[in-house]
Amino acid sequence: MSNYTGPKSRLFRRFGIRLQTNSDLKQTHATVKKTYGPGQHGPKGSFGKKSEYARQLLEKQKAKVIFNVNENHLRKYFEQASKMEGITGDEMIKLLEQRLDNVIFRSGIANTRYQARQMVNHGLIQVNGKVVSIPSVQVKAGDKFNLIAKKKDSSLFKQNSERAIKAPKWLEVDLKNLSGEVVRTPDKGELEPLISAHLIVEFYSK
Repeated sequence: MSNYTGPKSRLFRRFGIRLQTNSDLKQTHATVKKTYGPGQHGPKGSFGKKSEYARQLLEKQKAKVIFNVNENHLRKYFEQASKMEGITGDEMIKLLEQRLDNVIFRSGIANTRYQARQMVNHGLIQVNGKVVSIPSVQVKAGDKFNLIAKKKDSSLFKQNSERAIKAPKWLEVDLKNLSGEVVRTPDKGELEPLISAHLIVEFYSK
């Protein structure tokens, strides 16, 4: 999925969900206007009954699209979560939530996870005062993050700083200054609700 360069809306339509963004989606946006999967068969060829294996596979693919990670990354998170004390599925999603690119998206500094990944890749984000250019870096409680000073006057990011975004409670965000802090690990009820993590665990456990 990380090598896909086509319209992101096709990926989200495949799973029957809207593109996740911190800005308002217009009614003309593909994931709003077309509530069925992509392809020449239209609504008739979208979401039929699927086998248990197909459901598990699609859930895994959906997680990759939502968090913008590839197969190797997702499997690594599963293997890491399986060694932790909590429920494997929950721990896996917590690891995904604590990726730096996801934190930048959740905070509202970026419109989408795709934009957040690009911002980190281009060295626009600091963690604890140091520029970090690896989107998969895991942040932890006490870590402070911000957009680098020379980009805060950019029209794009200035517009982001003026929005009213409700960040999750595990983040403390000062959107006006495009900065924030990780105050704790996300709770189970604060994890991405669109993913059924147990299906992914079942897929990888075979």
